Amino acid sequence: MYRKSNLDLIKKTFLNKKILITGNTGFKGVWLSKFLEQYTSKIYGISYNQNFKNDKLFNKIKKYLAVKNYNINICDPKKLNLVVKNIQPDYLIHFAAQSLVLKSWSKPNLNFDNNVIGSINIIKSIKKIQSIKKVFLVTTDKVYLNETKNKKFEESDPLGGNDPYSLSKTISDLIFQYYIRFIIKKKIDFYIIRSGNIYGGGDFAENRLIPDYYKSKKKFIIRNYKSTRPYQFILDVIFSYLLIMTKKIKNPLINVGPDNSLNTLKIIKKFNSIHKKKKILAVKKRKTNLEKKFLSLSTSKFKKLFKWKSQIKLSETIKMTDKIYSNFYRSGKYVNSIMKKQIQVYINKQ
Repeated sequence: MYRKSNLDLIKKTFLNKKILITGNTGFKGVWLSKFLEQYTSKIYGISYNQNFKNDKLFNKIKKYLAVKNYNINICDPKKLNLVVKNIQPDYLIHFAAQSLVLKSWSKPNLNFDNNVIGSINIIKSIKKIQSIKKVFLVTTDKVYLNETKNKKFEESDPLGGNDPYSLSKTISDLIFQYYIRFIIKKKIDFYIIRSGNIYGGGDFAENRLIPDYYKSKKKFIIRNYKSTRPYQFILDVIFSYLLIMTKKIKNPLINVGPDNSLNTLKIIKKFNSIHKKKKILAVKKRKTNLEKKFLSLSTSKFKKLFKWKSQIKLSETIKMTDKIYSNFYRSGKYVNSIMKKQIQVYINKQ
C-alpha cells in the first residue's frame, strides 16, 4: 500500500503538467523524459548541441520521445527568456551543465559560463513567469569541501571546489540558495539536489567509468581503481527526483545517492562478469590528485522525508545497463522498447 502511494503521488504531481527540462538531450534528461511520458505529453527541452556531445541516446530514440526540443544556449538570456515565456511551464528541471571533471581542467571557461552564468540566466528567466510552481536544480556530490576524508557528506557540511567543475557547481548551488532566500518572492517550490555518480544504459560521456568500459575493446584500463564513489542506477535517481518534487520542503537542500559508495574496481568486475565479451582489466596507478579518492553521501534527510528505499538489486541494475549497451547499435525502435520495458519493470518493483 505504501509503495503504491509513492507512485500515486508522482502521477498526481506530474499529470498533464507542462515540464521544461534543460539539458534534456543528455543521459539523465532522456531517461527523465521517457519516464514522464506516461504522465504528460507536455514535455519541453532546452539543449545546445555545440557544447555537449553526450546526446547519442537522445539521437537514437528522439523519434520516439514526446518532447519538443529547443536548440539554444542558456548563456544567451534573450533567447532563453523568449522560449521560457512562450512555454509557460509549470515545472522547470535544470540539468544543463558541463559535468565532466577532467574536461573542466582543459576548458574551465566552459564550466563557468554554462554552470554559473547559465544557472543565473535560468533563474532570472522564471521571475515573470506566473505559471511556474516548481524549480529543480541538480548540482553534484562534488560541491562539498572534500579533504580526502572517508566520510559521508551531509547537506549542512561546508561547500568547496578543488577543480573548475566542482567549483562552478558550488557557485551555482550558492547562487540558487541566494535567489531563493532574497530575490524570488513568488510561491514556488525550490529544490537543490546533490547527486552522486549515475550509471545506466546509454551514457556515452567522456572519462566516465561505465561508458569508458563499453567503449573499450579487449582491454580496459581503470584509473583510480581504489576510489569509492556513490554509484547509483539511473532509474533510482529519476524516481528519487520525482518523489522529492511531490512534497513541499522547507530546506530545499537534499542529497540523492545510494546507501553506500562502491569501489571502482569492484563495480567494473561486476560488469565484466556478465558482459558477453569479457575484457582484460588493467589498473593504472594514481599519478595526480585531480580526482578525490573517497566520496560518499549521507542520505538520511531523504530517507527521513520519504521513507522509501529502492527495491531493485545491484545485480539487476547492472544487467539492465548491459542490455542497452549491448543492443545499442540496433534500431532506435528496439532501444526505445528496452527503455520502456525497463521503466515498467522498475515501477512494478517499487
